[in-house]
Amino acid sequence: METQLIEGVENDPSITTAQNGGKKMEEFQPDWIIAAGGGSPLDAAKLMWIFYENPELPFDQIKAPNVLPTLREKARFIAISTTSGTGSDVSPFSVITDYDKGVKYPVFGYEITPDIAIVFHACFDCSLYGDGCIDTWH
Repeated sequence: METQLIEGVENDPSITTAQNGGKKMEEFQPDWIIAAGGGSPLDAAKLMWIFYENPELPFDQIKAPNVLPTLREKARFIAISTTSGTGSDVSPFSVITDYDKGVKYPVFGYEITPDIAIVFHACFDCSLYGDGCIDTWH
């Protein structure tokens, strides 16, 4: 199995990061996209997936309230959550930032709900997370 790592996703991922990731995916042509991390890497990967499968689509046609294009023609998506709280690993939502305009945009559609979500219980120290950990693990 060949892999390619896309690194450098910032907190509050940008449209540019997502577009650049989509271009890297277009070059590599993955069958599966595996995103690991907290909300930011998972949100960015969802947008990279959209841009990979629809490279001609401008962001203005992706952000809410627009209907997302059909996905899963080129790849499936696995989300591996390493934090608790955002729900990006199991939700049809993503948030992406336009730093030029200073605006965060929602992206919504069941198309970006991961095909598989993996959560590692061992990654969490419930003494640090309090009630959120209880909601997640108990």
